[in-house]
Amino acid sequence: MFSIFHGHPPKAGPAVMPSRLIGMPLSPVSLEPFRSLFAMPLLRFLLLPILVGVVSMAMASPSPKVFHVELRPLQQRVSLFAKVVASQPVSLSANASGRLSGFSLVVGDRVAAGQMIGRLESPTSVASQASAEQAFQQDEKDVAFYRRRLQLIQQKQHQRFATEANVLELTQQLSDSESRLAIARMHLDALRQESRILAPVAGQIVAIKAGEGDHLTPGQAIATIQPDKGLWLRAETYGEQGFKLAPGDSGQFRAESSGRHVSVEVVSRYPDPSLPGRWWVDLKPARVPVNWFPGEFGELRLTIKSRQLPAVPTSALILDAGTWWVMQEIAGKATPVEVSLAATQQGWSWIRKGLSPGDRVVIDGAYALYHKDFSSHYSNPD
Repeated sequence: MFSIFHGHPPKAGPAVMPSRLIGMPLSPVSLEPFRSLFAMPLLRFLLLPILVGVVSMAMASPSPKVFHVELRPLQQRVSLFAKVVASQPVSLSANASGRLSGFSLVVGDRVAAGQMIGRLESPTSVASQASAEQAFQQDEKDVAFYRRRLQLIQQKQHQRFATEANVLELTQQLSDSESRLAIARMHLDALRQESRILAPVAGQIVAIKAGEGDHLTPGQAIATIQPDKGLWLRAETYGEQGFKLAPGDSGQFRAESSGRHVSVEVVSRYPDPSLPGRWWVDLKPARVPVNWFPGEFGELRLTIKSRQLPAVPTSALILDAGTWWVMQEIAGKATPVEVSLAATQQGWSWIRKGLSPGDRVVIDGAYALYHKDFSSHYSNPD
């Protein structure tokens, strides 16, 4: 080696920078282009600190590359097995005792929801309803009377022939009569409702259990209705997919038997109490009518509605013992943070829990940083 202040480099052999100046030896080729420059003492003195700084910067470890967590839209598609199921038929029963009248339905007839299909008549119910109707009519007359009286008194008050006390008295009497009328109306409606037989749902009559003139007791069956909306599609899913699906998600059902496609949408989804982790998904046709039949099955493809979730490049994720982690920059230090993963698509990962928009995470060398602390404390067994 040669001195940097006196003498000249040896004539033979490669030039080598003293290792004590920069902390490590350089390649023998690294100083070859500078041999003639170092022969000049002044240039040696000026260039050597610059060269040492450049080499040190090149040897320094680069800063980890970080990424600001951002919200990105997530849209997913799922494929499930689905089957057409039928709802239970609805039994129409008497809600009071009485004789069935005005009933003329036969098997095959169609009814609308709320349609009156008969009455239940009994001496007691007829007398009670007649008395309630009479009381209601009298209360209506009282209200009309007090309204006319109040209008007249108000006119006289303007003409100074009545006092404020007269107006207040009649206002109170009108209010009392209106309250009695409201109570009488509710009582009469209840009696009428009790005697009427109304179809609870729209559908088709599939069985007749009683006929015109029969005397019925409370709860006795009259007819059976198969609801029009009695067929729907049911799919099952497991785990996180049950959380992702929501009412309004849409898709296509392809029947295995016929190959036809039916547009459907999710109505509800709920966990199965008998099997933890399983979810039931109920769907209805997007357009009606649909000619499908109970037991028909096939593939269901659903598109989950787009939603905004925090997202990071997938290179930021670290999998350790079945748990996902990221190295988040907190107070200037890369710190392991556990996250819950929602989905991964095309190099991006959406985070359900653990990160918020604006957080800084390492995306280059995150795995090495995560294991750095472990390796620094590890020692081979004796």
